[in-house]
Amino acid sequence: MQILDQVTLSQSYPDSIIWPLQKTGRFSVKSVCLELAKTDSRRPIDLIAGVWRGLVPHRIKNFVWLALTRKVNSKEKLAKLGFIPTSDSICVLCNLSVECSDHLFLSCRIAWSLWCWWLNLWEISWAPPSSLRASFDQWLWLRYGAFFKKVWAASFFVIVWTIWKERNTRVFENKTSYVPQLQNLVLLRLSWLIKGWNDQFPYNAEEVLQIPAPSTGLPTSL
Repeated sequence: MQILDQVTLSQSYPDSIIWPLQKTGRFSVKSVCLELAKTDSRRPIDLIAGVWRGLVPHRIKNFVWLALTRKVNSKEKLAKLGFIPTSDSICVLCNLSVECSDHLFLSCRIAWSLWCWWLNLWEISWAPPSSLRASFDQWLWLRYGAFFKKVWAASFFVIVWTIWKERNTRVFENKTSYVPQLQNLVLLRLSWLIKGWNDQFPYNAEEVLQIPAPSTGLPTSL
């Protein structure tokens, strides 16, 4: 700005800086976001709107946003920054690949088995997406009523959070939960969230653990 202030294009008229995306000529963050949305078919603004639904606690929403934007401190990222040796960047869940964000939350065999289990409960077939962000963009629910749409939306956050918690438990506490235990944790966390929604849901956590699938017992009219 200081360099531009020293430039004079015309001796007859005073120069001024104008932001062309606003009629007023003044810069605004909103005008930048709207312009970017026009050029990106994936519409990143929808990503933000989807994350801030208000269905889960703030810390989980914040974390999922970091995961979707690949800003989580994965082992791959920590190794690139020099905080850990490259040899220590292997995924602690599967010990088969470098722990980047998309691998940890999606393609790792433990993580993927958790996603497949959840989808099978709802009798949904799903082709492996290319990234966690692509998964989020596809995470739409068209069956049953409004209540189950909320459950479906919240489940994405809960599964990502459950994977991260298990990862940290293995890294920092050297403790391991097996896939059936992680499945139960997903159902329990969803049950706890539902209690805070003020929706009419007649089942407690124990009953949800016994019959988690909507097609086999939960009331589809909700």
